[in-house]
Formats: sequence, C-alpha cells, structure tokens
Amino acid sequence: MTTSSILTLCVLALVLLLGPQLLRKVRVPARKHVPLHGGVLRMRAPRRYGIALAICALVPAGVLLGMAIRLWRDGRAGPLEIAAVCVPALAAIAVAAHQLAAAFRQGFLVDEFGFARVGVLRRQRLRWGDVAAVKYNHVNQWFFVTAADGSHLWIPVDTHGIADFAAIALVRLPPAALRADDLAREALEELAASDPI
Repeated sequence: MTTSSILTLCVLALVLLLGPQLLRKVRVPARKHVPLHGGVLRMRAPRRYGIALAICALVPAGVLLGMAIRLWRDGRAGPLEIAAVCVPALAAIAVAAHQLAAAFRQGFLVDEFGFARVGVLRRQRLRWGDVAAVKYNHVNQWFFVTAADGSHLWIPVDTHGIADFAAIALVRLPPAALRADDLAREALEELAASDPI
C-alpha cells in the first residue's frame, strides 16, 4: 500500500468518525400562538443535519472516485478492481442524495385530526385518538409515539414547530396516552409554554 493510499484512508476514517460529532442538537421552539382548529402545522427538522450528513457522504465518495480515476489512468488495475472502488463511491453518492432530499422534504404535518410523518418516499399518518402512549427519551431528546396497532414514530425535540405540536398534543391526545409517561407530559408542557428564541 502506498503512502498516498494510507493517507487517503486516514482522511476517510477521520471524516466518517468526526462528521457526526459536528452535528449538535439545538432546541428550537416555534411561534407562540397555536392553531388548534383548522389549518395545518408544518414541522421540519433543521436542514443543517441532512446537509452535513450529505457532505460527510460526498467526501469519501470523492476520495474513492479519485482513487478509481487514478487507477484507471495509470493502468495499474483491471475493470474488477476499478468496479470494487466505484461501487462504494456510488453507494455514498446515493446516501448523499437521500440525505439532501430528506433535508428538504422530511418533516411532520399536524392538524386537529392527527399528524403525519413525511419521509423522502412515504408518509405515515396517525390520528390523535389512535395514540396509545407517548414517551420521552431525555437522552436523545425525542418523543416516542406508539399507536394502538403497535406502530410507532419518533418526533425529535429540535424539530421546528415542536412548541406548537406540544400545545396541540396536550389538547388532542387521549388522557391515557399522556398518563403513559409523566416525563413526556412534563416535556410537552414545558415546550408548549416556551417562548421563541
């Protein structure tokens, strides 16, 4: 293995290990008023996470594609060796594309009847009355919502609009779902009472 290959692998390892550390959670409450009737509240995660993850995926992709081009140009590798370098690079590009799409599309829609998690390719809808339990994970700072049919979804606290969601949830969720976890109810009350930054 040449010195440049070792250096490339070290840079790649640093990007993969330190990239997620650059992302930090920031609590962002929404506006103070809460639309309890009519209209739809659109919530989304901060875009910087998806964009940073896309960049973290593009760096190794660029390194791998650079290695493939150099191997091809120097004639030191055959088609199988070049393909073995290009396949992970294309996978990293696909991950970057997914993260960029998620940064601009992913989020939640909330109305008086329920809420939906909007993903890159699919949407999961849950009616307020179908929520069996809401629990709060204070380590990861998200709400874990479980439906009566056993399906579940996570709502991160750093989602833009979380204060409005909390106020609506306190009014719309079944009392049994709010009693499932006192910590979740307290977190919802604290978010609903928070002022915008």
